[in-house]
Amino acid sequence: YTGSNPVIHVDDDGLEKIVVVGNQGYSPKSDRTGPASKEGYRYGKYTRHFLQSGLNQARKYKSSGKEQVTMVIYKGNYSQKELDKYQQAAAKSGITTIIVNSAKEIANYVNTQDSRVFGSDRADDLVTSFAYVGHGWKKGLYTGYNAIENAVDHDPLHTKDLEVGAFALHADILLNSCASGYDVMDDFV
Repeated sequence: YTGSNPVIHVDDDGLEKIVVVGNQGYSPKSDRTGPASKEGYRYGKYTRHFLQSGLNQARKYKSSGKEQVTMVIYKGNYSQKELDKYQQAAAKSGITTIIVNSAKEIANYVNTQDSRVFGSDRADDLVTSFAYVGHGWKKGLYTGYNAIENAVDHDPLHTKDLEVGAFALHADILLNSCASGYDVMDDFV
């Protein structure tokens, strides 16, 4: 109930806020300040704006109460140094991070609180807030966008794969992706 870390995390009410960060991909190269070969980043070395936006949202959630806050990051092509940087920053803020390799693992975590389990119940630990930062389109959240360089690879998270019973009745939903105001948000409503 404490993200396998009861010393750091306290979850008195059994509720959880989740921030999902999708793969930023190689394109567009909006974080780069120059050629990819120079590894220059606009916001600093090993900093990516999807990861930073996700961390900022998780910190907002954490500052609003004692609820457990979990940041679920789609590994994609983020470097280990980038992931380490954000995991350490999250831990300092009391935020649990989970690294996943597929949209199915994200759905499993939202539905069951375990990315490896499918079909169990989250009834005792409802999601009260859900935020997504990443690529998207009207039919899904493209968590794996450009996870494989030069390949068409979106690995969409379809909201129909998220169990209604995993969410509190008046859960807050924040979708920071292209076109998520269409069918994706309608599914949440």
